[in-house]
Amino acid sequence: MSTINSFRAFVFGGLVGAAVGLLYAPHPGEKTRKILINNGQVVKDKAITSLHEAQVRMEAFTEETKKRLEKLEEIAQHTLEEEKQILKEGLKQAKEVVGGNGNNGVSGEIYS
Repeated sequence: MSTINSFRAFVFGGLVGAAVGLLYAPHPGEKTRKILINNGQVVKDKAITSLHEAQVRMEAFTEETKKRLEKLEEIAQHTLEEEKQILKEGLKQAKEVVGGNGNNGVSGEIYS
């Protein structure tokens, strides 16, 4: 079925549904419109409230995530500094084991 035919079928179904709804409506038109307007306002208010609550939760989540990332950055920086210190100590110990000049009698061309 083509897109145009699908759209036509959709519109036709909507019109038939509206006609059947009008024939079997439990209230006169004015009262039905008031009910629909009132229900529409209630749905709108609930939607606005839900969006506001979602925004507040998202802001709190964003702030919490930011704090966690800052803490992780702090931990990573601390770990990096510790590892640098360990490597410096290892290099110092390796130089002491090899000898004061770092080549233990081996020619300097290998260590250059």
